Amino acid sequence: MPRQPHQAIAIGKLLNINPSGRCGKLVNRARRLAALEGVLLSVLPPEWKHHCTVANVQDQTLVVSTTSPVWAARVRLMAPQLLEQLQAQCPNEALRAFHVRIHPRVETTHKPNATRPVLSSGSAGLLLSVSKQCSDHRLGLALERLSKNA
Repeated sequence: MPRQPHQAIAIGKLLNINPSGRCGKLVNRARRLAALEGVLLSVLPPEWKHHCTVANVQDQTLVVSTTSPVWAARVRLMAPQLLEQLQAQCPNEALRAFHVRIHPRVETTHKPNATRPVLSSGSAGLLLSVSKQCSDHRLGLALERLSKNA
């Protein structure tokens, strides 16, 4: 039986076909969390915005994720005021509590290999002459090995 050609459908349209289905519920939850995050970021001091995000809403509790214990402590100190502002700006959410979690960011930047310092031939000659005049035999051998790295 030959396969019938199908017309391409945009993914956004697919997700909005059945709002009560799994995908629809997931999209609605993501939109809800994104809206809460937008409100949270609007009430936070500007320097905090890169360190705090909305992680979840569970049982009328807003879960906020921070990048370090320092930021978590700051958010906890301001939690009553933040919760009050969020309740005022998002009356449909019925938030009653504020929970803070710490999720440090993992830095993925690649550090280049450290280049080994180059020993000049003049410095190598100086180390070699000092190694021959050194009264400590072990130190003299170490200086001689070091001079060979030029």
